[in-house]
Amino acid sequence: MRKFVVLLIIVVASASAQVTGRINGLVIDQTTGTPVVGANVWLYGTDIGIATDAAGKFHLDQIEPGKYEVRVSFIGYEDKTIPSLQVRANQITPLEIKLATTRIQQDGIEVKEKANRSGEVNRILEQKAAESIVSGFSAAEIRKTGDSNAGQVLKRVTGVTVVDDKFVYVRGLGERYSNTMLNNVGIPSPEPDRKSIPLNMFSSALIEKINVFKSFSPDLPGAFAGGNVDIRTKSYPDGFTFKSSFSAGSNSNLSSARYLTNNVNGANDFFGFDDGTREIPRIIDADNPLPKQGNFYFYQIPDDFHPELDVLAYPDRPDDDPLNMFITTPEQTQRIKLYRGYLGDVARSFSNGFSYKTKNPGTPMSFGVSGGNKWILNDDIEYGFYALGSFSNGYGYTENHRNLFSRVGEDSLAVDETLDVNSSSYKTNLGLSASWGVKWRENIKVDFNSIYTHTSKDEVKYVIGIVYDLDNPAGLLMSHPYQEKSIRSYSLKTEMKDLFYIPYVHHHTMDLLYSDSRSEMDEPDRRDHYYDLDFEDDGGIGDPIVGYNLMHTSYLDPGYRFFADGWEDANSYGLDYTLEADWKLKIGYRTDIRTRSFQKRVFTYSYYNQTSPWSNTIPADWREISSADSIGCFL
Repeated sequence: MRKFVVLLIIVVASASAQVTGRINGLVIDQTTGTPVVGANVWLYGTDIGIATDAAGKFHLDQIEPGKYEVRVSFIGYEDKTIPSLQVRANQITPLEIKLATTRIQQDGIEVKEKANRSGEVNRILEQKAAESIVSGFSAAEIRKTGDSNAGQVLKRVTGVTVVDDKFVYVRGLGERYSNTMLNNVGIPSPEPDRKSIPLNMFSSALIEKINVFKSFSPDLPGAFAGGNVDIRTKSYPDGFTFKSSFSAGSNSNLSSARYLTNNVNGANDFFGFDDGTREIPRIIDADNPLPKQGNFYFYQIPDDFHPELDVLAYPDRPDDDPLNMFITTPEQTQRIKLYRGYLGDVARSFSNGFSYKTKNPGTPMSFGVSGGNKWILNDDIEYGFYALGSFSNGYGYTENHRNLFSRVGEDSLAVDETLDVNSSSYKTNLGLSASWGVKWRENIKVDFNSIYTHTSKDEVKYVIGIVYDLDNPAGLLMSHPYQEKSIRSYSLKTEMKDLFYIPYVHHHTMDLLYSDSRSEMDEPDRRDHYYDLDFEDDGGIGDPIVGYNLMHTSYLDPGYRFFADGWEDANSYGLDYTLEADWKLKIGYRTDIRTRSFQKRVFTYSYYNQTSPWSNTIPADWREISSADSIGCFL
């Protein structure tokens, strides 16, 4: 028995002392890049060989170190020979073999197949190989559709609905149940009250492919219930490339009689960047709110405003004593008048941005340029870069008629609202992208991607109609919103594949991810103003309008100016590790850290009568406007 144990130990020791290597390979079609299934691969002069699997892959194990001649054959393809492949002990040798098709002839009949060179084939193969339910579009398919942004592209995906051309609904679930990623990492939202990303911010020129995952898998974030949208930008090409494009058009439905614009314009509005024209005037204290004019008391005035007039009726009592708070001294009355004058100066410091005018819309256009290259340093190292820039703009005009009804009794309806809503808009979309990468053999690949996208919308809304439950039902609303949104993202990905030998494992990979992103929203100087309508012979909508009266009620002031801005930062870290043999094991870690801040400030226009200190009713002879050309001139 002791001899048997000694002999067994010797046999195991001699077996473990053997040093061998492995070849992991892939056989693909040279033209289409699709895997070749069932190709025969063998080492010439040995009895070692195998056929490729359904993914075109093969594994040759337990190979003695040395140089081998590898031969590959398959019907319909030319035979391929790799004359001298070095196999090293305890190492994995990667090998990619591209087979060229050969013509098949029989009795004078020649069969030819035209290669599909678009990315659609690769996208379909990825969907077949995916372990979850996934749909998507490749760059080649996007070019065929002519869609200008990611929101328009996703409208074509089965099971996906895009609301307002930007927010995605997957399988009927709202946008808050969906998640958006850029190059497999999370990105922040520029929306103050949403976590979703406006997909119209991503120009189609930036996109390599879009995948929509409709089911869960361990390598996806857990922060979605409907679907996960992953937008992939372009990496460096296989060789030198340079492209440029320009297009322009016109819209026969737009005319100077319909298209409205306001009189607040900056020097950079064409490209969608405000140059400071719409900023809050510097006379306003950014840290202290202004009291509502005509409805404030002296104790609401900032302490540093004419402090010499801050004289209390009862100095021996506390400042918050009711006698001091509601009994005004002559000095405080003077201080109130001075502060009202200051508020008037504040109002006058704003640009008169409430009026509007008609104009001829410009010519919508788009242009872009892209370029990149790849360099091979030696047999082991290659590197490359790719850069892209694009810009597009557009002019829009919409007319809508809206009626709101309520049920009266069992057989009749009553009209609650009838409104005509007209909108003129100017939109821009700017996209910049740069990426570079370096690869060492098939073992290590490092990719860096950066992207910046910026959109803007300048709009004039004209809403006229009747809301029957108001005291003055017939009215006019003019609104001038302007908004900019931007996303900036940097991501770094390192992929390490088969760096060392693991027995009984065909492949093992480790992916490291890091990203730093910021989104910003700026809505400077949105202006809303309201008017009552006077109709000829006390008529209603459809009858001639003979006057416009600035609306001023207990619940609504005649004019408002809104200033809003905000940002959200996102940092992501991730690690994925995969072991693959006859089985597959994948583990990983992902964390997202997000910080956001949004703020809004509103200024209200109110009339104040100096002769009647506590009255802010607008006199009829001042607030009546007889011509539509004068709308907004008195605010």
